[in-house]
Amino acid sequence: MPESPPTGNKFFPALKANGRAVLRRYRRIAFVITCVILLALVTIGWRIAVRTNTQLETERERLAKLNLVPFEKTRAFPIDEKGLEIWQSYKGARSVAKYNDSYFVATDGGLVELATSGELKRHYTVLDGLPESDLISLAVYNARLFIGTRTQGLVQFDGERFEG
Repeated sequence: MPESPPTGNKFFPALKANGRAVLRRYRRIAFVITCVILLALVTIGWRIAVRTNTQLETERERLAKLNLVPFEKTRAFPIDEKGLEIWQSYKGARSVAKYNDSYFVATDGGLVELATSGELKRHYTVLDGLPESDLISLAVYNARLFIGTRTQGLVQFDGERFEG
C-alpha cells in the first residue's frame, strides 16, 4: 500500500508560506469573485421566488374557476288566491333554529314559526313561496335563515320572502 505524502510544517514549510503569499497577492480578486458569486446567488434566489409566486397565483386563479359552483337564484312569490288553503301536518320536526326573536322549525309539512314562549306564530307553506313543503334543515347565516329542502335545494328566507 503506497504511503501518502506527509503534510504539515515539518516537511512542506514552503507550501504554507507560499499559500499565504498567494492569498495576499490575490485577495482583491478573491473578494471580487466572492461578491460576484454572492450577487449571483441572491439574484437566482430572487428570480426563483418571483417565478414561484407567479406560478402560485396562476394556479390559484385556475383552481378558483374550477371550484365555481354555478347556480340560479330565483325569487319565490306567494300565491294570492282567495279561498285556497293547504291542510298539511307539520308535527314531524327535523331541525330548529332561532332567527329574528322566533324559533323556526323545519318539518315535513312546511316551515313553522314559534314565539319564544312556544306558541304558534305562523305556518309557511308553498302558498307563502316555499318551493316545497318537505324541509330537512335550518341554519342562520348573515342575518338570513337558510332552509334545506328535500328536492329543491337551498332556500333563503329574510323574514318576509323566500329565494331559491
